[in-house]
Amino acid sequence: MTKRMVSRESFAARIWRKTLDGVGVKIGFAWIGLLVFAAVFAPFLANSMPLLMSKDGVISAPVLKYLSVEDVWVLANFFLALIIYRLRIAVGKRVLLFLLGSALIAVLANLFIKPPMTIFAPLPIHKLIGGLCRPFPMRRPITCVIWSAKAWKHPLQRKGIRI
Repeated sequence: MTKRMVSRESFAARIWRKTLDGVGVKIGFAWIGLLVFAAVFAPFLANSMPLLMSKDGVISAPVLKYLSVEDVWVLANFFLALIIYRLRIAVGKRVLLFLLGSALIAVLANLFIKPPMTIFAPLPIHKLIGGLCRPFPMRRPITCVIWSAKAWKHPLQRKGIRI
């Protein structure tokens, strides 16, 4: 009779190892990792500001000036999660540490991050866009309707009914 080998590997570790053996699982995790990377670094990937510039010998990063509180919070939480993942502590303590760190990051980001406010003032839009409303001759012309906050009225107000 043969002896049974006692494995020192836990049941959960064995299931996790066997799950990760599949090629489809690896491709799926790679896809999720790419999506997470794109979501975390989206303010840098899809921004019209330069990432780094030099003007008159001064190097600056204009993209950092326009980061919102939410962008900073997501980015900081991503790096916090990476740091906490590397710690060798119990899972419950990791979750608690992440939640406390995330709350602290939210408070600090709201206190210190003040992106410049962009105000879209009503402008003479017909002068700005010129003939862009009808760039090509068509059977039915494309009309541009641009509403400003003062010009817009509720449909009942247009009929003379006070709301």
